[in-house]
Amino acid sequence: SIITIGLTGQLESDRRNYSDLIAALKLLNISERSKLLFMSLGGVPYGKKNSIAEEISNLAQIDVIGGFITPKEFIQRGNRCDILISPLKKEFEYGTYKGSGTWGDAVYLKKKMLVPSFCDPMKEFKKTFIYYDGPKNLADILSKLDKKKLNSADDEYYNKFMSYNVYSNLRKIHKI
Repeated sequence: SIITIGLTGQLESDRRNYSDLIAALKLLNISERSKLLFMSLGGVPYGKKNSIAEEISNLAQIDVIGGFITPKEFIQRGNRCDILISPLKKEFEYGTYKGSGTWGDAVYLKKKMLVPSFCDPMKEFKKTFIYYDGPKNLADILSKLDKKKLNSADDEYYNKFMSYNVYSNLRKIHKI
């Protein structure tokens, strides 16, 4: 069966390292790649003519919406994904002032996410992150993805990261 992988954030190479994903796909055989469908969950400048979308489409199936997607489209498309991927570059890792909001996407959609291991060196989010180091390791992970094993953490785990719970906990800590 097909594994649908959500591409979080805008499909562009300034903040994300799609070269590792593309290199990983090239390491897979045709049979392994045929089981993967990538789905855009963020903006795709130039739509199907986007150079990253074109490169992925030469190797695997891809479903993109050109331009920006609406919140409703994000939810509909995100709910169809089995797992998400955020191939961030080191200089845009989580926790930096120029970091990514894709962790919030994973929490909101309650999905596991593939991330470079440098994004979470202390493995705080190992319950929902699947870590990779470079194209060869990512290819190995992609070849072994199984829908049954992608069941995510329980709602209680994700709920503690929802904005209202974080805000509530901060108020308790600071007695606001």
